[in-house]
Amino acid sequence: RSQIQLTTSLERLQQAAGALPDGVVVLNAADQIEWCNSKAEHQLGLNLAQDEGQPIAYLVRQSEFASYLEDFNYGEPIKLRASRNPDVSLELQLVPFGEYQKLLICRDITHLEKIETMRRDFIADVSHELRTPLTVVVGFLETLKDIDGAVPESLRHYFDLMETQASRMRTLVEDLLVLSQLESSAHPTQEQEIVIYVMD
Repeated sequence: RSQIQLTTSLERLQQAAGALPDGVVVLNAADQIEWCNSKAEHQLGLNLAQDEGQPIAYLVRQSEFASYLEDFNYGEPIKLRASRNPDVSLELQLVPFGEYQKLLICRDITHLEKIETMRRDFIADVSHELRTPLTVVVGFLETLKDIDGAVPESLRHYFDLMETQASRMRTLVEDLLVLSQLESSAHPTQEQEIVIYVMD
């Protein structure tokens, strides 16, 4: 009776995991596949009937994943391109549980990455488009202020206000351009320790 109850519970657990929108792979202490749902089979190119008992590193053959698996630092997920379809972006995260077992959770983030790319492109395009007219407006304001008698004294306050706001907007546009350049940089940020000396 206990065996039947355990089998039933296991089947229910597998059905629940199979219904998840993300891929799930159960790994043993040797990082071998014990079970996976159909989503993981599709995303990672696995076949549970054939790959059960196989080391996951033999089947997900990407250096980034191999390093992630060996580092034992699973606090943050990693992003990979799907082996079968390079246009698909996957986010993988390992979650330790039980006695040296792990859950490998795989999520398709292709749609999110496309949205992020659209956002970056939009910021870059808008910044470039606003830069030229703002430069023209600021230039004309400065020119009018420099010409004697061009701006009546009663209106000079309004010109100062327009120049201040236009310069402020130009600063915001420049900041957006810098942000766009940083986000689209091909060189990732490198972290390193530095020594700071505080002088009395």
